[in-house]
Amino acid sequence: MAKIVLFVPYFGPFPKHMPLWVRSCAANPQIDWVLLTDQDAPPRMPPNMRYVRMSFEDIKKRFSARLGFEVCLDRPYKIVDYKPAYGYLFADMVSGYDIWGYCDVDVIFGDILAFFPEDLFNRYQKIQDLGHLAFYRNDEEVNTLFMEKCPGVSYYREVFTDSLIY
Repeated sequence: MAKIVLFVPYFGPFPKHMPLWVRSCAANPQIDWVLLTDQDAPPRMPPNMRYVRMSFEDIKKRFSARLGFEVCLDRPYKIVDYKPAYGYLFADMVSGYDIWGYCDVDVIFGDILAFFPEDLFNRYQKIQDLGHLAFYRNDEEVNTLFMEKCPGVSYYREVFTDSLIY
């Protein structure tokens, strides 16, 4: 079984349904979850959830230091542009995992791996194409792929230094 970690940066007050989201994470014990937030830990956090207290300014400093240039994170929603880079930006937290990914707290999960069988993780480098849930193979090529220039696509330095949401 692949070792999987999903990142969930969330800044500002949690939504009212947060306890339901936490329960849905608990119902997927084969996946580890990392909640990075400026809020107090949600009650009844399951053993497969890691709480990391971090201010929005802290995450901006972390990203800037890792990338080697000042990033634009002027509001929490802008963090969506950084999702494909989490394997690189959180390299210290993906160590030891086969798969890393991200999700949003507005999705209440059922049995995730019933929909994503093990062989999918062996065959593909990325699973899912939208921002609310995605999985990436944890290797250097995949974790740095966001840095590659691609015709017709904004270069990561432009995206990460602009206040627009890409």
